Amino acid sequence: MLVRFILLWVILSGSAVWDLKEHRIPNWWLAAGFFACWLEILREGIRGVPGEKLPGVLMFSSVLYIGAVLVTLTFIFPLFLFRMMGAGDLKLIALICGGLGPRAGLAAVGFGFCIGAVLALVKMCRQRSLVRRVSYFVAYFRAYFQTGEYFPYYVPARDGYGDTLHFALCLWAGYAVYMITR
Repeated sequence: MLVRFILLWVILSGSAVWDLKEHRIPNWWLAAGFFACWLEILREGIRGVPGEKLPGVLMFSSVLYIGAVLVTLTFIFPLFLFRMMGAGDLKLIALICGGLGPRAGLAAVGFGFCIGAVLALVKMCRQRSLVRRVSYFVAYFRAYFQTGEYFPYYVPARDGYGDTLHFALCLWAGYAVYMITR
């Protein structure tokens, strides 16, 4: 497990740095992270397993990992669909839940969301944009429910990056809190 925890720490650290510098996380980095976590889970699963049971253990470990990733993607996809979260953040959350397992992954991601909420509130208060952002949020959902038409909540060309939050950094911090409190 230690190798997997360190591996996730490296992936999250790199993702946070890329998010801070470029406002995006490269797909190749996340794909390498998914693959590395999967290989480490398989390596952990085969320790001490007799040869005849090896295929079943490998299949079971793979199904659990891929299942955790897909279930996570399914539940948080609406945040991406409405452009409230970037695709890299969505994949990073799925990687955390797959790498740690559903229960531990949700705890780490939950800490990340709480940290993100606090940072967003602090940022809005410092920029004196709390009322404007809340009214925009309410107007967005009112328009969506009245018209039934989908339109993106955030468009970088229109909105810029002034109101965005580097969520990979929040997920990194949430993972750190999880590791400290576990």
